[in-house]
This record gives sequence, C-alpha cells and structure tokens, in this order.
Amino acid sequence: MDSCEQDLDIAALGLLFLILQSKNKASKKRKQWCKKWLKRRNQCSHISLISELSEEPLDFLNYLRMTEPAYQKLLSLVYPLIEKQDTPENKIQLSMVGYAPTMVVTGDGEIGRASCRERV
Repeated sequence: MDSCEQDLDIAALGLLFLILQSKNKASKKRKQWCKKWLKRRNQCSHISLISELSEEPLDFLNYLRMTEPAYQKLLSLVYPLIEKQDTPENKIQLSMVGYAPTMVVTGDGEIGRASCRERV
C-alpha cells in the first residue's frame, strides 16, 4: 500500500466516522411543544381564555395588548358601563371574565378584528 492509498483510506474512515457521529447525535430536546392553553383549545371557550392566558404573561400581552394588571384596572373602570342588567325574563350569570370580547373590541378600536381573535 502506498501513501496515497493510505491517505484515501484514512479520509474514508474519517468521513464514515463523521456520518455515523451525525446520525447518532441526540436531537435537541424541546422545552415545550405546545402551550398549555392551546392544548385545551377544544375543551374551553372564550370565557376561560383570560384565566388561561394569565398562565403565560407574554401571551396575555400579545392577545390583549396590555398586561394583566392593566386589564384588571381597565375592566374595573369599564365594568359598570357595560354590565348587563337583570330583567324578569333574563337572569344574568356571567362573571367579569365574560366581558373579554368587549374589552378586545374596545381596546383595538377595530370591531372586525374581534371575531378573528377568538379561538376556533
């Protein structure tokens, strides 16, 4: 065997080693495949969305464009104005969370976008 063949054999072994090394390399473990509130998408409606979003402050900020304390403060100011009144035919059974779609419309100023933001 001359040195050229020896160099070629060493290069082939090195290449084989690199290929096997890359195949055996463990895949990077993901921190989180899916957000918890997205996993429960089929179980819940918009009523529980605010409490679910409060688990992830960045998602809450992205959805409502305000922090949770700012949302609570704004809701406490607006709640008396948008609160539904009981009538003899209709007993209201909504909590403050039920007014989230109204708050989204009020916060955006764009009525058409509110329907797009609801989970489907």
